[in-house]
Amino acid sequence: MISLGIDLGTCNSSGAVAFGRDNILMIESRHGRTLFGKRFASYVLFDHAGQVTEVGEAAKRELGNNPELVIWGAKRLVGLSYQEAAKKGELRHFRYAVQPSEDGGIQIEVGSRILRPQDILRIILERIKQDAEDARINPQTGGRPIESAVISVPAYYQAWRTNPIRDAARDAGF
Repeated sequence: MISLGIDLGTCNSSGAVAFGRDNILMIESRHGRTLFGKRFASYVLFDHAGQVTEVGEAAKRELGNNPELVIWGAKRLVGLSYQEAAKKGELRHFRYAVQPSEDGGIQIEVGSRILRPQDILRIILERIKQDAEDARINPQTGGRPIESAVISVPAYYQAWRTNPIRDAARDAGF
């Protein structure tokens, strides 16, 4: 079984697979490398109906044209209440619609769809998993399924912030 190590970043993410102690393979993205050598831009582009149209670098390129449809930085919001995010100044970073949910959490409105920050992380993790399993992009993995992952999170994240990331990973197929 192949296990994937993922650095889930706010703007850029990367993945790696260890084939033994001294043979570490960085997983390539279908879009190539991003800034700072990371392979996966942590951006998701939606259409006006709320359907995902691009993930990664192609979504990032649309940020200037459609800032209300490009969701990025979801890791900054995951596990926070709307009130906490507002108090920390996190909401000022985004040009998409961030709103309080009924339970005081955060929801993102894109097109006609309402999502949670962990839903965005799930979409990004699904793309990393898809690209890692694709033998045309990553021939070293041989197209074998990847069922588990170790995902890095900031050391200061409490369990209430890491649990939604764990849920997103499970929902992404890990």
